[in-house]
Amino acid sequence: MKLWDAVVVGAGPAGSTAAKFLAEAGLDTLLIDKEKFPRDKPCGGGITSKVFDKFKYLKELKDKIKLREIHVSNSSVLGKVNMSSPLITTTRKIFDTVLYKLAIKAGASILTARVVDLKITNKGVVIKTEKNKKIHSKAVIGADGANSIIAKKTGLNPCDLALHGDHEALSRDHLTRLFQGYLGDTPQTTATRNLQIRNSEASHIILL
Repeated sequence: MKLWDAVVVGAGPAGSTAAKFLAEAGLDTLLIDKEKFPRDKPCGGGITSKVFDKFKYLKELKDKIKLREIHVSNSSVLGKVNMSSPLITTTRKIFDTVLYKLAIKAGASILTARVVDLKITNKGVVIKTEKNKKIHSKAVIGADGANSIIAKKTGLNPCDLALHGDHEALSRDHLTRLFQGYLGDTPQTTATRNLQIRNSEASHIILL
């Protein structure tokens, strides 16, 4: 029976980065994600430029847009924040794939599978996939997002509704705040913007 030092479930930014550093530390690491890469994810795609100063290995990211202003508003107040250093916007398809490949380069093994169950034992954890494959590990990191099976099985992190979509360039007049939560509208290319909506009252989401 194979016993991994660590299994990371979810190959988003957190999961792939964890797998990278675990592998670099000499731990026998398995990185699991239900999707084949490259793939996209719901996200505004904003990254502070300080990230590139701290994590030098991210400089290979391409197709970035630099923003120097952030506009924030509610029903009565509109504000503008000027930034001394730019906010970088990219897509999760690009960003996550870069990190995923870095984890593999560091020595992490990968598995494309959907995790459906988790049991904690006195020897570690047993992770079960939808094809009834059992994976044994000394430790597990749950980085599998808003609908995390790891969080559900351990009673952690219930969450509300979040929506995401890419759309052709729209003016702010098309985006109306009609609910408690937040709305984000981020340029990703000259022709495409990224729309994010999060709300705890799913029945009250309206796009105009």
